[in-house]
Amino acid sequence: MNTTLEDALSHRSGLPGHEIAMTAANPNETLQDAVRKLRHLPLAYSPRTTFNYCNHMYMVVSHVLQEITGDSLGAMLKRRIWDPLGMHDTYFAIQDLKDDPFLKSKLVRGYTWVPEKEHFVLEPFLNYAPTTGTGAIVSNVLDYAKWLKSWIYQAGPMSAEGYAALLRPRTIMSEGLDQLNPPAPYHLYALGWFLDTYRGEQVYMHSGSWPGFRILVGFLPQKEFAFVMMGNSESAKYAQYRLFLYLMDRLHGIQGEQPESRPPDVAKEQRKPANSTEAVSLISDHLGHHIPRSLPLDEYCGTYQHAGYGRLTLDINSGRLTADLTDRAIAFCLKLSHVNGEYFVGELYTPGKEGSLSEFFRAKFDINAEGQAQAVGLELEPALGNKMIWFTRRGAPSGQVHSAPIATDHD
Repeated sequence: MNTTLEDALSHRSGLPGHEIAMTAANPNETLQDAVRKLRHLPLAYSPRTTFNYCNHMYMVVSHVLQEITGDSLGAMLKRRIWDPLGMHDTYFAIQDLKDDPFLKSKLVRGYTWVPEKEHFVLEPFLNYAPTTGTGAIVSNVLDYAKWLKSWIYQAGPMSAEGYAALLRPRTIMSEGLDQLNPPAPYHLYALGWFLDTYRGEQVYMHSGSWPGFRILVGFLPQKEFAFVMMGNSESAKYAQYRLFLYLMDRLHGIQGEQPESRPPDVAKEQRKPANSTEAVSLISDHLGHHIPRSLPLDEYCGTYQHAGYGRLTLDINSGRLTADLTDRAIAFCLKLSHVNGEYFVGELYTPGKEGSLSEFFRAKFDINAEGQAQAVGLELEPALGNKMIWFTRRGAPSGQVHSAPIATDHD
């Protein structure tokens, strides 16, 4: 079954997010490199059956456009959209601004709140070229207002048919992205737009984020009303959502906070701790009783490779297996703590932000008949359920390479 560009743009390709494959990628990859890796990432669903947000598919579409037109996506957007709309303070690559002293002085820095330290930490600017279709634009609320105005009045630069095609819903989902969509029994997704109904009015909206930044944009065509909110912290999404609901109610003449439009408990969400207990429980429930490791810890060390997720080298640090991934698109460290048998709990974190901001998951080593660790599986993609992404050990003896599928219930 083939996947179409329409499937890619409406997040129904069957490929799940695989966010770690992008954030932990080699920052020197080209867009073509990133697209070619996708053949090695397992699908979670059959195409055209399930909504699952996937930035990789927008990278694919940007690559297709560049191949067809022979032009960069940034140049195409500037020529066909930004210049006609007068968006003269919008740019495509962060590096272009950093190389210009005047523009560099205008760049806003992003921050992340670390609960354990009770302060914000400064985030580096993203440096990953393949994000052309998913997060390359640098702009401001004034230019975005011009862009949103074009969606409301549809006077160009696209044709009326073009606007209609982009706004027609393609996918149904039971929950909105980040669960911060307006309260409703279901939500819709068009091509690059979430579509909801709030108090009888159609609302088109979308959010976006990278570490240190969060944006929420949208418009109500019947009310001729649009909004754009930009924050220099990912946690700005809670304030943005609260402000969105406030504006929607005022727009409809409603005063005071209504139960049906009450936003999530912001303080509770921001304090929510990351927890390794769930991963440990899954392992303990599966094995029942404690089993020691098959090998001394140092015999698990080595370099492991996955064609879609890249390479990781395990060493021993403070009695645990660790991998230094700080040279990736987003700096990470990986820590594996033994639990039972060949099962470990994995912790993925950015240095300086470990703890409640860490991601925890199950990990398992595959030991061959010769008593050698030949692969390690990591549960890196939630949409795959309890299936793992398997990294094969480099230099494994011939005939002893891990033979399980890329993602498998390898228990």
